[in-house]
Amino acid sequence: MAVLRHETFYTLTHLNQRISELLIRLNSKAFQKLPGNRSSEYHAHELPAMRPLPLLAYQYTYIKKVKVNVDYHIEVKKHYYSVPYGLLKRQIEAHVSEKMVKLYYQNQCVAQHLRSERLGGYSTQVEHMPKAHQEYAKWSPERLKQWANKLGENVLQWVEYKLDSKANPQQSYKVCFGLLSLNKTYPKERLNAACQRALDTGGYRLENIKIILKKNLDQEVHEPEQACLLTGLKHDNVRGQGYYH
Repeated sequence: MAVLRHETFYTLTHLNQRISELLIRLNSKAFQKLPGNRSSEYHAHELPAMRPLPLLAYQYTYIKKVKVNVDYHIEVKKHYYSVPYGLLKRQIEAHVSEKMVKLYYQNQCVAQHLRSERLGGYSTQVEHMPKAHQEYAKWSPERLKQWANKLGENVLQWVEYKLDSKANPQQSYKVCFGLLSLNKTYPKERLNAACQRALDTGGYRLENIKIILKKNLDQEVHEPEQACLLTGLKHDNVRGQGYYH
């Protein structure tokens, strides 16, 4: 290649073309102490051992051991990915690349997801859910809230609380459906009143609502204030509010 130092090139294309010509000459030059040349050695030994390039470019992948939560999701960088619910509480391997998250159990790929950077978000596949949960897959928090709002402001407030109480709102769908379905048995006015009483007393379990309705606690009149109980009471020790003016 020393010959190149005596030549002048005005474009990179011209330089590369000249290098290619000189490489052909170099590879065809006979060895001094061995038979053949670089080109013959390549065709005799290197070319037969070569393999095709992979169809997909190499991607860096790191492997992390994770445990399946009770909601059949695993966590990778603050995002949650579903696996078949039969793997609850099992330890599996997450193979995380730039674009994909592949999940393996006993060396078998059981799930794969597009990687998401949404912190606290969920990537859930319907087929991973128990059959009971699959029935809720077509629903959304907004749709449940619309249904609740038709039954009353307090019903809506109770449903919103339940949806917000879980990192994944789908975990609250079952109890929300249970509450809203009570409208088949009780009129919406009673259901709304029961939710109001539950909210006032911290009754955020569905069973609390059912007990209120069953025992007709939603129809009870609130106890009057103590001041109202004293109205009209006459006694020597009760001077009345005018005494202090």
